[in-house]
Amino acid sequence: MEPRFKTLAVALVPQPREVPLPPFPSEGLQTLFAEVGKSFPYRAFEYVFDGRGAKFSNGEADFAEVRPALFQIVSTMDGQDVLTADMATSKAVRVLELAADTLGVPGFLQCAVQVEAVVPLAEADADLDAKDFLAKRIMGGINVAALGEGFFGATVTFRRLIENPPGHDQLDVEPFYGDPDFVFVRYQATRTEGGQLLGGFDRVERNIGEAFSFLEGETMQLLDGEGG
Repeated sequence: MEPRFKTLAVALVPQPREVPLPPFPSEGLQTLFAEVGKSFPYRAFEYVFDGRGAKFSNGEADFAEVRPALFQIVSTMDGQDVLTADMATSKAVRVLELAADTLGVPGFLQCAVQVEAVVPLAEADADLDAKDFLAKRIMGGINVAALGEGFFGATVTFRRLIENPPGHDQLDVEPFYGDPDFVFVRYQATRTEGGQLLGGFDRVERNIGEAFSFLEGETMQLLDGEGG
């Protein structure tokens, strides 16, 4: 089983420059839009958060947004222009780095990465649809039918809490409602340095790479019934 990546999302929490946080200057936001567009064109520019930030978008699942309290980029990986994991990572890091440099943000306190993918069921599970696969292979074969007609196992969530420095992992597995032969997976990883600044964009890139690796490695082992 191999994941077919659909979306990469990366969010960064900037180090506060002042309290309350001042808005980004409109000229800086327009300059950023122009700089980003040289490598990654976005069709639309709009001011957000009462004009304190801006959003560059090609659609609901393909945008970059910069606000005083949050930077985020969401990239569609399976659209008309298919992005590999490396291409999506490079795009996210470059856009966020340009935003930090252009808007004068010295560092970030938190990085959150989310990767979504669909996974085709293996040939060994050809007699199952995604709902049956989830109930039998992931939910331990529980008797969903006891709940009554029409019930099925939906999202199964696995979590890990990291104490030092504080962090959080979450993996969601559910049937892919667009095609019964696929399972949908969503992995979220939040990383901090315990109140200190993150180690630059190399750290952000590493976090993204680890998220893709987790879906390709441990998550596939879970779905394949391997590991232990």
